[in-house]
Amino acid sequence: MRSPGKTPFVREMFARIAPRYDLMNRIMSLGMDLRWRRVAVRKAGLPAGSTVLDLGAGSGDVSRILLEHDPGYYVVSFDICPELIAYGRHKFEAVSECSRWMAGDGRFLPFSAECFNGVFAAFSLRNMADLSQVFDEIKRVLRRGGKIVILDMTQPDHWFYKKIFNFHFKYIVPRLGKWLASDPEAYLYLMPSIKNFYKANELKEKLSELGFSKIQIKKIMFQIVTLCIGTKN
Repeated sequence: MRSPGKTPFVREMFARIAPRYDLMNRIMSLGMDLRWRRVAVRKAGLPAGSTVLDLGAGSGDVSRILLEHDPGYYVVSFDICPELIAYGRHKFEAVSECSRWMAGDGRFLPFSAECFNGVFAAFSLRNMADLSQVFDEIKRVLRRGGKIVILDMTQPDHWFYKKIFNFHFKYIVPRLGKWLASDPEAYLYLMPSIKNFYKANELKEKLSELGFSKIQIKKIMFQIVTLCIGTKN
């Protein structure tokens, strides 16, 4: 997670797969990822008119769902990959003017302290170098009472679900990456990125260490996906 080469590797990888990014997300999740994102937005329960950071926004699915949920939200869609931002902006044009797209590194957020009611990180934290610094930045830009909302793939605890996890990410996903995105290497990266990320209980412990309270954990799809929500004190 601290490798100095991780950030340019991730940026270049997502630049290559940008045109097929949404298609691969739909197929890998069996068409469920948009539903999970909607659940995350609904469970966050942000107040009307909130200012929200979509961190690692990718092509902007969470940003779009946030604005569908409440057109009064102001959403900043922030991602390290300019190609994905360009792709997301093109999708986003007809949705709302209450949004801003920015390219940048999650370790160095160019925002003042306590300026967001919510920070969403959907399937993005695994891809960031030095997560301790990223979490410190998230906490800095969140207002008191603001929500951190993490939706990401995690290793299952149950032995049977582990078998499903290993089979899916070792055999199925790389083949899909080869056939549909012409980039099997990008999808071979997925499994180690999940194994090097926090497990669900570790994510909860990390937010508690950072001083977040009212932490909720929800495991989804054979425990392969975790939704974690915390409130800044």
